[in-house]
Amino acid sequence: MRTHPTLAMAAAFASLTAAACTPEPGSSPSPASSPALGVLADSLDPFVRGLVDEGFMPGVAIAVVTRDGPSYLRGFGVRDVRTREPVTPQTGFYIASSTKSFTGTLAAILDQRGVISLDAPLSRYLPELRMNAPLSADSVTLRALLTHTSGLRNEPVVFRTAFSGVHDDATLIRLLGQSTPIPRSYRYDNLGYVVAALAMERATGREWQDLLRDELFRPLGMTHTTARVSEARAGGWPMASPHQTGSDSVVRLTLEKQDNTMHAAGGMLTTAEDLVRWLRAQLDAGRVDGRQVIPQAVVRAAHTPSAMHTDTFYRYVRTGYGLGWQTADYEGERMVHHFGGFQGWQAHISFLPDRGIGVAVLINDSSPIGGPAADVIATYAYDLLLGRPGVNAKYAAERERMVANAAEARQRIRADWERRAARPPTPDERKPFFAGTYENEQMGTVEVRLRENRELWATLGNLSARLDPFTSADALRVELLPGSGQVMQFFFRAPATPADSLNLSGQVFRRRPGN
Repeated sequence: MRTHPTLAMAAAFASLTAAACTPEPGSSPSPASSPALGVLADSLDPFVRGLVDEGFMPGVAIAVVTRDGPSYLRGFGVRDVRTREPVTPQTGFYIASSTKSFTGTLAAILDQRGVISLDAPLSRYLPELRMNAPLSADSVTLRALLTHTSGLRNEPVVFRTAFSGVHDDATLIRLLGQSTPIPRSYRYDNLGYVVAALAMERATGREWQDLLRDELFRPLGMTHTTARVSEARAGGWPMASPHQTGSDSVVRLTLEKQDNTMHAAGGMLTTAEDLVRWLRAQLDAGRVDGRQVIPQAVVRAAHTPSAMHTDTFYRYVRTGYGLGWQTADYEGERMVHHFGGFQGWQAHISFLPDRGIGVAVLINDSSPIGGPAADVIATYAYDLLLGRPGVNAKYAAERERMVANAAEARQRIRADWERRAARPPTPDERKPFFAGTYENEQMGTVEVRLRENRELWATLGNLSARLDPFTSADALRVELLPGSGQVMQFFFRAPATPADSLNLSGQVFRRRPGN
């Protein structure tokens, strides 16, 4: 399941032309060396190239892996619409919630060694945590946190770690104590993985990013994979950039992941080339290049569902959740997978264990077309390798459906822009009354400032956006998350005086005294 932002994502769609690139030297063999994978070059290559040329996404990197044979690696399109640098299998992408499969595997490794116990209560690792009744840290296990069955709900912890970046361990533990209870049945969220990482850090005395690096990335030979944006930047790694597009223009998003918003539920950068090694380890019980890198028992534990649930995602009927892996039936085939999504990014990582095939698709776009394209591309690859009849005709029809949906999405975006442009502007003489510093104990601090060009801007941690007119005089529209319009309602005690509070997504922020 993809990440569900605290602030809902709005529609956006990509429109640009980009060229395909073959793997750079040092990548895995081309599909021409394998008859089984050659069908991908004949059918999948032109299909994906056509989607990029049609404007379904700025760029895409693909890895298709077989248990014993060569790999198909391709890059199409561009990693940044401004620089036009091409995507290759060595281009880094943010993979959002696909991170969970790595964090879950790490937890299984530490459990096998006796460093942690997945069935121990949270109170063993965070003894200072005090929760409001009926919740108790004594009744929440790490396994429940990692399988989305903890019975906890806490939007402030999720928001701060994924979006605003304003947090430290003490703050997160304080906020965690204010969690609200929900049923202990499966409910997908980022919270459990953030909290489980705190427990693993406390048990080991090491940061979760370093644990992933030393226990998984380095042993697997994933040389361009990291849980820190700063590491990729310092190393000069070729990285894709997040994008979002509207009716007729492409936008390179200004909102980018920073180290303080890279969390254990969704905080990794990797490449298609590196994911070949990750998928091989899943398909061969932890073995890569003839070496047992991950213990077989760990791989088996991570894949085995312990939280049973049923839902349908695209053409996959999900049946359960293990340690960072969804299990599903894909039209008679057993599938294990975890997908990821965030503003400007989509990731599909999956494999068919009984067939020995794995697929990763990485896209630097989060539009309603660019995002679903990741699943369409991956499923097309599976259908080709499984030799299913009429597959090319089926995906030609799928492409036509996507084109029709794209036209509708463009029209909706155009109509929304026109409606917003018709709103009367906020009078200049009123703008200073909105400015100020507003605080909320759980969500943080909103700064509203009037810039020299007379534009009002709001900032909340890493998030910053212009305030635009809305339909009432005391409310303004803001997109702290690109493509996600929200109403910022201000409250005034008297006319022609500064606002004393504001409401954003149901959260009240009060003006700081003396500000």
